[in-house]
Amino acid sequence: MTKMKLNNRRTAEPVVAGKSLEQWEGEWKPVKGGFGVPHPELRDVVGLFRAVSRDGEVRFIGVGTEHANGGLRKRVADFTRPSASAREHHGGEYIHDHQNELRLEVLVTGSDKHAGLVAEALKDLLLELHAPKENARGPRRRKVVVPIQRPSSVVAVREAEASPNEHRRQAA
Repeated sequence: MTKMKLNNRRTAEPVVAGKSLEQWEGEWKPVKGGFGVPHPELRDVVGLFRAVSRDGEVRFIGVGTEHANGGLRKRVADFTRPSASAREHHGGEYIHDHQNELRLEVLVTGSDKHAGLVAEALKDLLLELHAPKENARGPRRRKVVVPIQRPSSVVAVREAEASPNEHRRQAA
């Protein structure tokens, strides 16, 4: 089992679903039309998306894990539709305001619940790797290590943020 330390020093190279982080990084694909157009081709898949500036800087990393509810298509569309639901946080507001200046890239992890868990694990690792400026700002909550497993094999270990309520439930 691969573990990560909280101070950005790894005890071993993380492996998620049998691939190293470097291998996953090589699987990002640009999406024609960016954030400004609908993407029906992303409807039944889950994974990650990122907003990349013209100079190649990763500005935001997000995840679409609802495989039965629109997948990545729905999550990406959240930033450009008329309602403000995805723009209630800084990153969503940034993407909405700069959608024509940002390149959209996706990393598809699959089309089922397990693929959603893989995407969540990758998100944590990629946020640590890239430290995008537009992702969550403000104080970080306490982190806990959560193993993501398939039957009889560990797929990944990710750090998940624990809310105060989760901490109380764990202590009970």
